[in-house]
Amino acid sequence: MDETMPTASALAIAGGRVLGGVDSREDAIASHHHEHVDLQGATVVPGFVD
Repeated sequence: MDETMPTASALAIAGGRVLGGVDSREDAIASHHHEHVDLQGATVVPGFVD
């Protein structure tokens, strides 16, 4: 990973698409219907499907 690039602490995902990354989990919750998944420090990278 490139340490000069910004990172996010939480992701907002809807309809199988990443909507954005934010610095706190609370900022990622866009509605009352949400799921919290603790990745315990793991890194999330996008997957590309042909």
